Amino acid sequence: LFSSSSPPREMNDTNDHEGNISNHNVHSDNNEASAATTTAVASLPPFKVKCAACMLKREPNGMICVQSTSLTSIEMIRDMARTKAKEISAEGKPLHADHAHFVCALSRKSLWNITRARTKSQETEAVSAISNELILQGVPVNHNEVLNVGNSMYEIGYHLKSVLHVTAKDKAEERDSNYYFTIVYDNTNDPKKRSWAIDLPGGK
Repeated sequence: LFSSSSPPREMNDTNDHEGNISNHNVHSDNNEASAATTTAVASLPPFKVKCAACMLKREPNGMICVQSTSLTSIEMIRDMARTKAKEISAEGKPLHADHAHFVCALSRKSLWNITRARTKSQETEAVSAISNELILQGVPVNHNEVLNVGNSMYEIGYHLKSVLHVTAKDKAEERDSNYYFTIVYDNTNDPKKRSWAIDLPGGK
């Protein structure tokens, strides 16, 4: 879990069967232009973070959580990821078979509220908040449809649920001011799912 009130580090990771995580792109946000940021990241040497295999027993698939109280920092990471995906596509190279349709910076408070809504008014407020955050980032959410269906239109992934519950007992002021780097899948055309799936990035 990467958490800081100062700019976070962005990590593109792969992990092996021993629980090693290889990090190839790490950068601390200095609020420079995205082009300069990309150049700085490319110049940094790769490094590997190792952990005992037993640490993966509870989360066997592993995940990365990048969070910060600075929305600008998480948006920078989001934009870097989007730019990288465009570059790969422009080169005619395929993206991962299970790549997300979108990457977004979402507030922890909104994500938590959508999992905790119990009354109709709470559900409407939570769904509206998440929908607005996604729409502002270019995700084609049909706001009226989502409000009609309710929070079942949003599927919160296992990794994200785990982090939300782990951080539930943190100090409220710090906890509720955090933003997460998330991946979003558009399953609205799947008759069996009909939802937007939101989770944290992870890998085998």
